[in-house]
Amino acid sequence: MSEIVDVLWGARPPHSAVNVIRRHVGALRRLLEPGLPARSVGRWLLRESGGYRLVIDGGCSDLLRFRELCEQARRAETAVRTVEVLTEALALWRGPVASGIPGEARAHPAFAAVESEHPAAVREAARAALRAGVPDSVLPELRKAADEHPLDEPLSAALILALAATGRRSEALSAYETTRARLSDELGIDPGPELSDAHRSVLNDTLTPDDHAPARPGPPIPAQLPHDIPAFTGRSAELNGVLALLPGDDRPTGTVVISAIGGMAGVGKTTLAVHRPTVCRTDSMP
Repeated sequence: MSEIVDVLWGARPPHSAVNVIRRHVGALRRLLEPGLPARSVGRWLLRESGGYRLVIDGGCSDLLRFRELCEQARRAETAVRTVEVLTEALALWRGPVASGIPGEARAHPAFAAVESEHPAAVREAARAALRAGVPDSVLPELRKAADEHPLDEPLSAALILALAATGRRSEALSAYETTRARLSDELGIDPGPELSDAHRSVLNDTLTPDDHAPARPGPPIPAQLPHDIPAFTGRSAELNGVLALLPGDDRPTGTVVISAIGGMAGVGKTTLAVHRPTVCRTDSMP
């Protein structure tokens, strides 16, 4: 219950927060089980240990089924079978996780962790398709995922290799240049080894599935910060304090400042950390 309160209201929950949550849970139960009488417990959403438990399995949850199929793909004996299973898994993905809910709630790390599973599966499908010699089979999903995650270098590398393997060399080189420019403009960095190697392979016409299909990774590890939210407001004092730590003219060139944001769960530490102010000190780095 406390975690639900933190996600919905952060550090300023209303006095009626618990009652509001209970009403929402009642509405969810009736949505899951049409015709369920008011105040009935139901069979899917249960009150347990100070919170709630959703009783589901892979037969009634697209996310759990997606994960089951990804695990099957890791155990597949052939690259062709891996592509088939991952194609079935990716067909279950129907858009951004939790789309339609307020941005403040979507900023919770749990949603970013789930969101990261999709591009990881697309990358694995692309590698398997190269090994199997069927890169065309994953191109539509690769294009879509690369558009949704334009700064994901391994994903862009997979797209470049797949395009080249299907005879689209000029499009592959164009995709590289687009990603390189984005990395430079938005992050101020050059392409990493995997993206550079893919580009070099296309330039030199040395693409071979075995050389450019890395070993299968283990289960995806969430490592992507949530996006900044448009509704961010307040925290002026905290932002000014963070900006004041940026290197200025009074610090030697190359100074690195490492800061930490502390506080109880739900107060907005991550939201503050990823927020990009529209106005910065003129004597500081952007």
